[in-house]
Amino acid sequence: TTFPFAEKFYQGIERQLGCRFYHPMPIYRPFISVEEQNEWMALSEGRLKSFIEKTYTSPAFGNFVNDPLGGILVKKSGYVNTVTLMSSVVGWLKKNGQYRESHVDFDRLKIESGNVLYEDVEAKDIIFCDGVRVKKNPFFSWVYINCLKGETLTIQLTNPLNVIFNRGVYLVPTANPLVCLVGATYKPNDATENFTPEGEQELREKLDALIKIPYTVEDRHWGIRPAVPDRRPV
Repeated sequence: TTFPFAEKFYQGIERQLGCRFYHPMPIYRPFISVEEQNEWMALSEGRLKSFIEKTYTSPAFGNFVNDPLGGILVKKSGYVNTVTLMSSVVGWLKKNGQYRESHVDFDRLKIESGNVLYEDVEAKDIIFCDGVRVKKNPFFSWVYINCLKGETLTIQLTNPLNVIFNRGVYLVPTANPLVCLVGATYKPNDATENFTPEGEQELREKLDALIKIPYTVEDRHWGIRPAVPDRRPV
């Protein structure tokens, strides 16, 4: 399955780069109805049994979250710190003389005899990671991309966490278990490059419905997700 492969892959990359960015961690999702509770109890004995650590029918993390009906604790889960991963990859490529940072001039990019030619570089393949700017790429300007803006918060807690909470918003501990990420909003067809008071209010309201412990907002972030109408790979 995907999860054992992902774990082996990320741990191998960590050894190669000499850093840690892969964080296995259980995910807890509180129930909001008896019907949901019953549904997950059935699933925990069926095809999803290998992914479920435990199904609770009474509060399991009552000191942290609102879970009067219990919840589902999922294993074989966690998160990847993509900022650490990407910065470490860039550092590794620079060390090996394989990194160049510049604006790509598509007029100077040539494909001849099955090879890609650009300035003094010749390669068999080229991978574009354009995101929502793909429309400016003449090779893929035909791809229909929606802009899906998302906003997140970085918060400081008074109690450390060692589990991810997910209900309405996700609450993910960082390397410092007192500092967590909260997200994310979902705004279709919004390409504005800024954080908004409306986004913060939405996240705060959902976070307040999830957790019981006090927190302070330390930072705010935004990003634009590239998405296609059917959400499938292009």
